[in-house]
Amino acid sequence: MSTRSLRKRVAEGKNYGVSAKKRQIRPVSTHNNEGLEELPHNLGSARASTSHTKLEAENSIVSVKDEETRDSKDELKVKHESLGQETVLSRVPSDSDRRSLRPRRLATYASYFESENENGLTEAVKLPSRKRSISTKRTVKKEIDQSDPRLGDKQAPRKSVKKTKQNPYGLTPGITPFPDWTLPSTLDCQEVYERLAKVHGHVKAPDKVPAPSLEVSGCGEVPSVLDALIRTRLSAHTSAANSNAAFKGLVTKFGVVKSGIGEGSVDWNKVRAAPVEDIEGAIKHGGLAKVKSRDIKAILEMVHQENILRRDAFLAEKNTGVTAEVVGAKEKTKGQKDLEILKAEQGLLSLDHIHGMHPDEAMQALVKFPGIGVKTASCVILFCLRQPSFAVDTHVHRMSGWLKWIPPKSSRDQAFSHLEVRVPPNLKYGLHKLFVQHGRICVRCRANTTEGTEGWSDASCPVEDLVERVGKRKVKGA
Repeated sequence: MSTRSLRKRVAEGKNYGVSAKKRQIRPVSTHNNEGLEELPHNLGSARASTSHTKLEAENSIVSVKDEETRDSKDELKVKHESLGQETVLSRVPSDSDRRSLRPRRLATYASYFESENENGLTEAVKLPSRKRSISTKRTVKKEIDQSDPRLGDKQAPRKSVKKTKQNPYGLTPGITPFPDWTLPSTLDCQEVYERLAKVHGHVKAPDKVPAPSLEVSGCGEVPSVLDALIRTRLSAHTSAANSNAAFKGLVTKFGVVKSGIGEGSVDWNKVRAAPVEDIEGAIKHGGLAKVKSRDIKAILEMVHQENILRRDAFLAEKNTGVTAEVVGAKEKTKGQKDLEILKAEQGLLSLDHIHGMHPDEAMQALVKFPGIGVKTASCVILFCLRQPSFAVDTHVHRMSGWLKWIPPKSSRDQAFSHLEVRVPPNLKYGLHKLFVQHGRICVRCRANTTEGTEGWSDASCPVEDLVERVGKRKVKGA
């Protein structure tokens, strides 16, 4: 702005320095210029606090300036609780020679007026804040999202558990993260099992874990815990054919133990000593070879260190007679401890000390290894350790969601924690196997089909009246 324009405006006596939206509050007294003091920093003059009397406080009139409504005069009556009297606020133009301190507006949208009590102290009368109503709306929306029409007014609050090194997946053993979600009941589980069994046949856990196959990787159906763990890791995020190809690659590259305790098993100690590039090359046909090879290498190194630690602890126990401070030492017999010492001395990697653990303890012992999640560990517990555990893979998660056994948008780990509590132990093996089989075969329950897919209208589903197929499919159409 030019100097000439500034001089012109000053000459006209106009005040351009005050924003139209800001308000100026000043007390007006019946005493014209008496009791006025100069405020610092060119803030004008204000009445001294010593000149206030009870009569002046009762008759004081506060002027509020607003340039947007300078031609209009409103009267706003504010009841002051401490005085029990009425103070009249009039909107009138202010004098340039008499100003008082102007309150700053806070950033939280809270408006306020200033008033003086009978002691001459300034008080702020706050108006309701907009922020409170916004937070209330968000809370109501969150409650609506978590509700389900089948449960009426009941909701399924999610209990968040802090993830730690000992509990990396935030599991809640023995406690469902959805305490108000009462599905499934024992009768629900029994009914679904019977319906699926009529189509796919009854499923029963084998009396004995079968001998390991060198052709099929499987999902943990082998006696050795370490063997089951690596096989199940290879089966993650890929098809059974690819998993089998990866396992065959390991057998071809590194061979098997010819004799001794681990006869017929893959020589995992030889795999551990090999470069990670060799492991990656051996499983390259199985998918995700780069990631899985690093995990296998790290798992075997951890198992080797754990075996050496347990061997030394049991040897010290022999010499001192003091029970070794390792997991499961109190429950192990002398023969079992001697066997662990022998395996470690022969370089045979093993996790067989996990046998006999409670499912919750076994879960904690398995998920500490790299790349081993809840589903992989649950499969090892169910098929290798032969303990009840409801493993939740993609088919089980999808079917459980459609049956309304879990709340909407539940993760697999949350679904596991919930169903591990709700599904009866005697049905966990059968329902898991039937869900997987049905999810692969049924035209209507596969992940890549939808209404209109070829064969949809001719297909029949034994749980058609129980499911509500919601959510996105992998492929729309054929």
